[in-house]
Amino acid sequence: MKDLKLLAFVSIDGYSSRLNGDMDWVFNGLKSPLEVYDFTSFFNSIDRVVMNRMQYLTLHFQDYIWPIRDKECFVLTGKGSPVPMSNRGLLRFELLTSDDDHGKNALQYVRELRTQPGQGDIWVMGDYRLTASLLQHDLIDEINILRLPITLGNGISFLTGFGTERSWQLSQVSELAAGAVLTRYRRPVAAASQKAE
Repeated sequence: MKDLKLLAFVSIDGYSSRLNGDMDWVFNGLKSPLEVYDFTSFFNSIDRVVMNRMQYLTLHFQDYIWPIRDKECFVLTGKGSPVPMSNRGLLRFELLTSDDDHGKNALQYVRELRTQPGQGDIWVMGDYRLTASLLQHDLIDEINILRLPITLGNGISFLTGFGTERSWQLSQVSELAAGAVLTRYRRPVAAASQKAE
């Protein structure tokens, strides 16, 4: 079964976006954050990406090159929610339409994607609502925090709304380019074993 991984860009004071959801401070005119911060090892460990509608729209209308073009991309969207169908050169682009009253929800889609064949894991690129939902249902195996050398003063934490106490094991700390630090946390071994049973 594939692991679900989070990768969050976080300011020194703990925010992943401004109060209006803007992440301009991450990209700051960059063609791609990959080019500057170089988190290639994480990127090479995944073969598909899952995001919600708002995350997709944010990326879709940016000018930088999509860093996920050679990955399968799945967008979780509500029934009737408009989403541009341009795939921006993606290897595979698919809308997963959820209707909580009459069909599948986001969690069901994610669970199904975990069981599909492939060589890599799944990167979840959701906003704090999707992140909180997956954490609350104990579906996340790895949390990667890319802390950038900037303070925002206020904003939204990527763990907002999580509301569950849980221990994680520190797996790796890497100093990257431009003053960024990548910290990786894994699900404790005991918890992972219980989940598999």
